Amino acid sequence: MKKIILIEDDPDLLDILKELLNQEGFEVITYPDKNSVKRIIINRPDLVLLDNQLTDGLGSRLCREIKSNDLTKDIPVLLISGDENLASLARESGADGFLAKPFNIAVLVRMVKKWSGLSHDMPNPDQSPKGY
Repeated sequence: MKKIILIEDDPDLLDILKELLNQEGFEVITYPDKNSVKRIIINRPDLVLLDNQLTDGLGSRLCREIKSNDLTKDIPVLLISGDENLASLARESGADGFLAKPFNIAVLVRMVKKWSGLSHDMPNPDQSPKGY
């Protein structure tokens, strides 16, 4: 079973996404706030879904920490946010992809499957900063 860490400070969205991804066969570990890279090292997820606008800081900063740590740099990170400049934030932070809120659930599931290694389908290039 593929493991995802989901970091989202909106409790309703956190619950909905966890339930949806559980139904898709993923083990989902949730955090309502910006967590440390140490938690990611301990849990060894296949993917991190990361909201950018968190109550205790920016997810893009955490993404930079993840991507600059030798133990976590290869873990895919998808930024999720309503920020206008999400593509730039994702590219600058080293995120592997991004999804703008509000998003289509089918697109989210497809991207999660792709970046967690369950599917070889390519995500939409408009949502993948590595494709710039």
